[in-house]
Amino acid sequence: AYYSPDFEAKLEPQGEFINPIYGMPKDSWLKNSTSDEINFQGKLKGRGLELLYVKKSLYDIWLLHVEGGGRAKVLKEDGTFDYYYLSYAGSNGQKFQMLYRFMLDQGMLASGHAKIADQRRYFLNHPEHQRSIMKSCPSFIYFKITHDEPLGVQNIPLTENRSLATDYRRIKEYGIINYIQFKKPIQIDNGIKQVPFSRFFLNQDTGGAIKGNARCDLYFGYGDKAELAANYVYGQGLQYFLILK
Repeated sequence: AYYSPDFEAKLEPQGEFINPIYGMPKDSWLKNSTSDEINFQGKLKGRGLELLYVKKSLYDIWLLHVEGGGRAKVLKEDGTFDYYYLSYAGSNGQKFQMLYRFMLDQGMLASGHAKIADQRRYFLNHPEHQRSIMKSCPSFIYFKITHDEPLGVQNIPLTENRSLATDYRRIKEYGIINYIQFKKPIQIDNGIKQVPFSRFFLNQDTGGAIKGNARCDLYFGYGDKAELAANYVYGQGLQYFLILK
């Protein structure tokens, strides 16, 4: 499953708000820059590509890259917020790799303890390793600001709890109705519980991290419950495609 991360943001760098969210460069020599060149060598800095500045870590921005879209809120002088939706605009075309694979290989994480919370905790507690961790995934995603929810492949806003993504190399048709049965995680007092769940979804999206015939990625929107689902959905379920006879 996947979700849309929430960020507090500023329109200009200020205080802890120093990490930029980038729009896509027009020149290919900039667009194809690796994540290391962008994050640690400042290759895009000062070129007018900064959309917003957030105070969350590079790891949390990488999660935004994995999810493909998010939302940022900017505090105004009157105490209210302006909301900016961050939608996928393109990638640098470099290889994508989940960071936990590198962290496991390097002994930074132990097998069975490589959840998102484990990865984030290690990343924040070991700033000396942050560059090597981020460099292991040279892929970089660019965004654009939209007035609607993050957009799917046909520039149609995703709908929380109703949109899903499939591998574009396998399934070429979008808009197909899917009936899904699986177990969804919920928070209980002493941890996470998997409960039966079934619902209709629409095939409206794709992504570089989802590969294979028997794979789909369910979109759960914003908030803590959505993040919980995205981080703890696992195992096999049933997926039915509803098509005209």
